[in-house]
Amino acid sequence: MSTQASPVGHVSIGVQPEDPRWKRVLFKTVLHPKVASVLVILAAWLIAAALLPQDVIPGPVDVLREAKYIAVTDNPIQAIGITLLRIVAAWVVAMLIGMPIGVLMASGRIFNGILRDIVLVFMALPLVIWALLGVLWFGGSLMAPIVAGAAVSFPFVAVNVYEGVAAVDREMLRMARVYRLPKLVVLRKIMVPSMMPFIFASGRQAFAMVWKTIAILEIFGASSGMGWEIESQYERASLAGVFVWIIAFAAVMMVIELSVFSTFEKHTFRWRPKIGDLR
Repeated sequence: MSTQASPVGHVSIGVQPEDPRWKRVLFKTVLHPKVASVLVILAAWLIAAALLPQDVIPGPVDVLREAKYIAVTDNPIQAIGITLLRIVAAWVVAMLIGMPIGVLMASGRIFNGILRDIVLVFMALPLVIWALLGVLWFGGSLMAPIVAGAAVSFPFVAVNVYEGVAAVDREMLRMARVYRLPKLVVLRKIMVPSMMPFIFASGRQAFAMVWKTIAILEIFGASSGMGWEIESQYERASLAGVFVWIIAFAAVMMVIELSVFSTFEKHTFRWRPKIGDLR
């Protein structure tokens, strides 16, 4: 039995036509999500600067000119390094305090009853209060940002870890008891993998809360760091200078997010389907 050849140029069934080269290049450059988000922000900034007075929103050119001046006259790398040191120290302390508290809260009613109200009280207090207390108690020492940042963020770590312990599959734990698996194996193979999304979320949230707290603390009572630089630009009545350090804050935060948290997340949860695959 003879078969008829398909017409030239027709695409066989089940084979998707390849996108044109210009389209692939476009989606890898201008339409790349991260690039597109920056372009949207820049466009909104240009529009706002054109519609509003310069003493409300300085233009990108003025901010760029002020950034060059700051880079020449100040030491921005040192200010960024000091702030990052404070943030990392406070974040580590917050995780070391919050994770055991979260586990204890989930371990029984007695610990839950004792610790829950304490965590809620710490969570209810605004971060500006802890920033002021840190300055009043410890002045300009490293203890001020550590105490203030940890006090603000550890409740969020505790609550997330508590929810992570509560979300562990009880059937898996019962099966582990039936097979008499060692506790270390249960912890490593069942507990930790089940809690990882909650631990990761708590770490990311704690880092953001510490970042905000340290910024306010440096504005109020420090003599160095990125927050202090914002205060200095405010004293000079330089709105463009304030914008320079605000942009620096956001840029450093995004670099840490993409290079640390996102990388770790992709590696740890590489088994999960990506957004857009569930269609």
